[in-house]
Amino acid sequence: MRFTLIAALALIGACGAPLSTLANEIQYGFIREVAEDEMAIEFRSPGGSEYFHCNTKGSCRQYDELPQLLPAIAGSTDYPHNPQGTYGVRILPWGEMTLHILYDLTERPAQPLGYLPVREAMERIRFSPDGRSILFFDGNSVRRFDLRTNQMTEPLYLDRNLPFLSISPGGRYVSAYSYANPGHRIWDLDQGRDYTIPAEEPSYVEFSQDETRAAYADVYQDYRTLFETTLSDLPTIETTRLTVGDVAEDYLYAGNVLFYLANTDSPYDWSLWARTARGEETRIEQNASYGDFLRRVDGHLSYLKIEGKTSLPVLIDPDDLADEDERVALAPVGITPAETDITREVVSVAGRSGVLLSPERDNRNSDTLFIWLHGGPQRQTSLGYHPYLSYAVYDELLERLAGSGYHVLKLDYTGSWGYSKSFLTALHGNIGVVDVADIENAIEHYEDELDIEATYLIGNSYGGYLALKGIAELADQVAGAISINGVSNWYSLTSRIPSSPFTKLFEGVPDTHNLATYRRAEVFSGLVEDVDDQPILIAYSEEDSSVPVWQSTEYLDFARAHGKNVTELALPGEDHVIKRRDSLTALCEAISATVDVSRMACDR
Repeated sequence: MRFTLIAALALIGACGAPLSTLANEIQYGFIREVAEDEMAIEFRSPGGSEYFHCNTKGSCRQYDELPQLLPAIAGSTDYPHNPQGTYGVRILPWGEMTLHILYDLTERPAQPLGYLPVREAMERIRFSPDGRSILFFDGNSVRRFDLRTNQMTEPLYLDRNLPFLSISPGGRYVSAYSYANPGHRIWDLDQGRDYTIPAEEPSYVEFSQDETRAAYADVYQDYRTLFETTLSDLPTIETTRLTVGDVAEDYLYAGNVLFYLANTDSPYDWSLWARTARGEETRIEQNASYGDFLRRVDGHLSYLKIEGKTSLPVLIDPDDLADEDERVALAPVGITPAETDITREVVSVAGRSGVLLSPERDNRNSDTLFIWLHGGPQRQTSLGYHPYLSYAVYDELLERLAGSGYHVLKLDYTGSWGYSKSFLTALHGNIGVVDVADIENAIEHYEDELDIEATYLIGNSYGGYLALKGIAELADQVAGAISINGVSNWYSLTSRIPSSPFTKLFEGVPDTHNLATYRRAEVFSGLVEDVDDQPILIAYSEEDSSVPVWQSTEYLDFARAHGKNVTELALPGEDHVIKRRDSLTALCEAISATVDVSRMACDR
């Protein structure tokens, strides 16, 4: 282990006092860089970021900026290097040649070890996951250089395009997904052969440390399902199905143990599972997060766990799965608790899942319901704070509403992620129809169950559109709407930006074949004809690079021209994802003023 630290501010042990100055703040940790047993970690929050240099024992030092674990080579830190941070390659154009120089990164400064036997420019250079081989990709071929033997393999010819590229730990296998002949192509550099595992679902292949097993995802019985196969059986494909009727999100081998995330018990129960080479399965964590990929750190597996308003990296030894005391939680910022005086309940309404936030029973004096509509639309809500920080900031707002005495339903409408593939695609061609029907069913259900008299719709991005469409279509049932960076006019959006990913929902830009779909999705006729004086808040980021600002301002101009009760909130300096605390406070205060939820406090 090496500690080459500069300008350290403080040092704590695994059980030391938290260093964070952002008390009561949402804090989400991410491992940014790894060098052997050391990690550079950033904890993001609306109040700013905090940076730490931690090791696998749990000791951390805090810095003013993200620590640089890897040394510069010729003044640059942008160079190919192995996952362990011990070797790097300098690419040096030299006349008609391109030289590749291997460096030892464990020295300070990094020391050159010699020239690699490649004299031409490469399309990509990748180290094998074990860090002992370098793979050189040139057009449609690959060669592997073994750092232990200094031997280079003969070129093996690949597909020209390599989506979902993955490399086995020792560099024996290279895999990519083939769209032309749907399946996983696997090239064996030792044998000079290739194989195909048929698969409908585009995904990546993961390989065990001993390179005897591989895992991949495919659609089975309408769900994204995890499979494992034995490589020695190739070209015969013998697979083991690991999940059934669940959604497998991420998977990775650490050593020869396969770890994977799946919502096995309920849509919102994202558990981390471990499967040994003997086929023994263990649930490692029931509150795991898919907010970042699983990764290997010095022989450990790193995953994210959410506690309260904090998402923290956790390290587990694949050779010691049972001992929870041996897991290392990297939480130098401490744990920020979530709202305590509310209940969180997974509910089902007319076949749609959601999470109901309610005030404690002695505080149930509200006849008001807020329905939260997430963006995407291929996203999912969460029981507690969301795995994505971009949604966790809204969870804070929603929990404040519930803590102030109001009911909140976080609804997964048709088209949400985390369910079957057919549920995901059922929204295509039905925008503003099936999703609005889900909202209507929820309103009617809780009007009866909770004696709700006023329902407000609130959403961001696609959910912002859905709030506007919901009040336009259900004006006699919706008391107000809040759209945050929402789309208001699909026709103009896709016409002016044909590359928008939203065109998939309509099967293309406006044309004769889909014009009726665009017309069904519009929000303006219902606004003019049916919406009376219900308040509508339009909040938008002035630097939004995903949903143009004019989607909000043109809606505001139209609504004002027709005498509607609209309020505008512009957030300067913000992009589609709202990041700053002052912006979130302004949004909270605007909501409080617009829909008269005076009992909600907007301070942290």
